[in-house]
Amino acid sequence: MSGAKAGAMLGAVAGPVGGALGGLAGALLGGLMGGTAGTVVGARVGEVVDRQVLNNHRCLSCGYQFSVDEEDV
Repeated sequence: MSGAKAGAMLGAVAGPVGGALGGLAGALLGGLMGGTAGTVVGARVGEVVDRQVLNNHRCLSCGYQFSVDEEDV
């Protein structure tokens, strides 16, 4: 059930205005929770890409860029 539906159902007890305000509040809370979850997942995926895909290290002698496997650390 979406946040807007849940909020509207709970707010319906207070009448039509409560249903509208409850739906709006539910939609806002649902959006915030979804955004938070997306941020956490995106940060984790970014860490994996940084560690395993990108060349994060550079040799100071020759300038060669490379990545290090976690097994080598």
